[in-house]
Amino acid sequence: MIAQWKREIGPEAKGDFSPFLAVRLNKGKLFVTVETNYHAPISTGTKDTAATCDTGSTPVWLRPETNQMRAVVATDINWVAEDGGLFAACTDKITVTPRGNSLPSPDSGWIDFAIMTKPGPDGTGHIEIFANNLWIATVKGHIGHNDAGLGKNQYFKFGPYRAAGTGEWSLFYDDFRRSADCKDVLRDSNACSLIK
Repeated sequence: MIAQWKREIGPEAKGDFSPFLAVRLNKGKLFVTVETNYHAPISTGTKDTAATCDTGSTPVWLRPETNQMRAVVATDINWVAEDGGLFAACTDKITVTPRGNSLPSPDSGWIDFAIMTKPGPDGTGHIEIFANNLWIATVKGHIGHNDAGLGKNQYFKFGPYRAAGTGEWSLFYDDFRRSADCKDVLRDSNACSLIK
């Protein structure tokens, strides 16, 4: 994981809450995941085989023992079905609208992300993902966890976290911006006007 968005976790919260949005790197491939509470899937495939979901549904990794599920919502151009083996079921609680672009490959050079996040574990969640000024995906539906002790605010953490690769590697961050105004972050009024 190289970047993650979480809701405030108060002292009365019980459980281990994965980030509602995460940018992840695995075996040199970049992908984005969204988490929410567990909901029964609309279909389940073979374990360790990536699900092929119908339009309007999304591949998901079910974790009923923790009341969570994780959806893969964007991948880089090098992603293949074998990379998504954990995501063996389909859900209609999270919908992804691809915008015609893959995430950049992590070895392609500097990547400039612009991401809008609005958690909504009740089904009102909304995420927009841009990378290198290209619109990658729109994600809507059940986003984040709806458990006691979670606050209304969100926070952002970045830096290598968990399951690091072997040997030495470097990751650089620069020009972090956060704002409620799209133009402050994306800096493209035409792209901002597309987001609804």
